[in-house]
Amino acid sequence: MSQATAPTATTGERGGNRWLILACAILVQLSIGSVYAWSVFAKALQSEEAFGWSKAKAAVPFSVVIGMIFVGSYVGGRIQDARGPRVVALTGGVIYSIGVILASFAHSAGMFWLLVLGYGILGGFGLGMVYIVPIAMLQKWFPDKPGLITGLAVAGFGFGAVITAPAGQALIDQTPTVPTKAFLWLGIGYLIALLIGTSVFRNPPAGYAEARAAARGGAGAGAAAGAGSAAAASGRGRVGRHEARGRLAAGALEEQQGLVGRQGSAAADSSPGTLESRGPLSARPGDRVDFTQEEALRTPQWYLLTGILTMSVTAGISLIAVAAGTATDVAGYSKAAAASLVGILGLFNGGGRIFWGWLSDLIGKMPAFMGILGVQGICLLLIPHVANEALFAILACLVYLCYGGAFGTMPSTAGQFFGVRNVGAIYGLMLVGWSIGGVIGPLLIASLIGEEKAYTLGFTVIGIITLVSLVLPLVTRKPGRVASGVPVTE
Repeated sequence: MSQATAPTATTGERGGNRWLILACAILVQLSIGSVYAWSVFAKALQSEEAFGWSKAKAAVPFSVVIGMIFVGSYVGGRIQDARGPRVVALTGGVIYSIGVILASFAHSAGMFWLLVLGYGILGGFGLGMVYIVPIAMLQKWFPDKPGLITGLAVAGFGFGAVITAPAGQALIDQTPTVPTKAFLWLGIGYLIALLIGTSVFRNPPAGYAEARAAARGGAGAGAAAGAGSAAAASGRGRVGRHEARGRLAAGALEEQQGLVGRQGSAAADSSPGTLESRGPLSARPGDRVDFTQEEALRTPQWYLLTGILTMSVTAGISLIAVAAGTATDVAGYSKAAAASLVGILGLFNGGGRIFWGWLSDLIGKMPAFMGILGVQGICLLLIPHVANEALFAILACLVYLCYGGAFGTMPSTAGQFFGVRNVGAIYGLMLVGWSIGGVIGPLLIASLIGEEKAYTLGFTVIGIITLVSLVLPLVTRKPGRVASGVPVTE
């Protein structure tokens, strides 16, 4: 058993330091997460001092940017699987920053189209390309902590509003009649941060996950591998020895020794993260651990998970889109206090991604999603009836915590259900749920509230829909092996 070719399982692996890559991924997500501060800009755009737009019109750029995220993440996920993370994140970051800067030139109410084009279409597409990269990349660098790490990977996105909400309000206050001018300086800042952060992105070297698994296994893993090797050598020789080790270590030595995989298939079938993605499944001949995108789309689980994400997004983003206005009209916050609250809520959006990602590793993915949907539904029903500022803040924080939690939990769920080898493309497609919910939620809540400020009607409808959607995690089960191209459910 050769150890000389195995990458070190600490921090200085060939190809990059995983903790530095994680830190830069969070910086990148902070930059693109500014989208969650949109309610600050929406409120400014509705002001008679500025453009005097209706709630519904002010919600359109936000809905477009969320809608375009799916397109960007799908394209980015496919390219990332083929070309690696850095080129995708860098390209998406430039497109996103250019879109935000372009939006700053929408200087009048008649230039609504430019705001939609720059902030919505270009910004949303670039955002999607960038967003999917850390999710797939970090699962490969941290195969032993999938829920926690994907939570951290997207936490920065939720935290983005913490910085952008007060900074954006300060910039808006400088030119209140043209609030879009704030996008110029924000776009330049995003560009600098994205160029720095994406410069270190890369995938781990071949055999990295297997080497870490072997290092964690220690003497016990070595003894098991040795026993498998002796048994195989007595009956089947070198290829048989590799097959026996594949049964015991889930293919962990394929890339390390460069041997032919089971029944002579190429060792390329083994990828970083394969060992961890197997979960309770055994490596029986004919099994296939990593689903292709096409195989995943043939399972009902892909659609159920996408439905769960869609409903969580619809619930949370309905509040996010009107958070500042709701805080002012329902709980009596001042304009400045509402902007500060939006920033604070961003902490819970980001923190929820870490918390629920970690908790889902402990209690299971579907129980976590039941908690996420249930808490959001109850809080949305209560929010329009709360005039107390502190209680309103608590309920809003819980909604943001759970909204972020879906994004912290779903990537590792996709990796657990379908394997991490193609998770960039598979989860990238699942983000269509983000786009659907991101379009429906803001437009639905804005139309229900209307100019009459019917907050009770709006949040009651969204809350009931969310509670009904609890049936989705109740019926969702992990898919089993793929034998002869046919997925089966465990």
